[in-house]
Amino acid sequence: MNTFQTEQLHNKMQLSTEELECLSALIYDTDPFIYPAMFYSKQQALRALPQVFRCGTDTVFNLDNCFVIRLQGKIVGLILWRQGPVMWSMDSLHIALKSDIEPIAYGLELAKTEYFDSYQGKPDNLINIINVCISEGMRGVGIGHILLDSFIQNHSECEMELFVLCDNSSAISLYTDNGFVPERKQNGFSLNANKPDCMLFTRKMMC
Repeated sequence: MNTFQTEQLHNKMQLSTEELECLSALIYDTDPFIYPAMFYSKQQALRALPQVFRCGTDTVFNLDNCFVIRLQGKIVGLILWRQGPVMWSMDSLHIALKSDIEPIAYGLELAKTEYFDSYQGKPDNLINIINVCISEGMRGVGIGHILLDSFIQNHSECEMELFVLCDNSSAISLYTDNGFVPERKQNGFSLNANKPDCMLFTRKMMC
């Protein structure tokens, strides 16, 4: 029998290297544009991001921003989130990348200025869902619905918003089924001249 458990992580938790690498892999695999631009390779992301999580001072890649779902104790899904305006300095990530065996990706600064800096002016009561990540082998079996519903129940007093690629029909179904409504279409982030179409979805607080 499959037993799923959702959990809000916290900065003082001592996660294993394997768990931190799992979080990092989930984040990297979620978006085909942002994280491949930020890191020279997926292997670099799996080396650098655990260091950033362990540091505990980053305003984005922080265990306080991680709501996870576990299957028999193993993390199989993650919501990376942050409430209110997000000011990301990249200091911890730069430290990790400067000592890495691969060079710093030229797209890192662009990802910051064109994507992450867009979160700076958000209202204090707004939850920004940055990523919803499900392990590749676990997709399509309802884990995303369990994860998102539990997260919403834990933050019913807050409004929420997120961006999704317009061609990601499964993600759009997940969000609309959980009360998110489309607001506007806009260009997403990409290093290429042709920017992907994205849709902003919002969800009002529960009464």
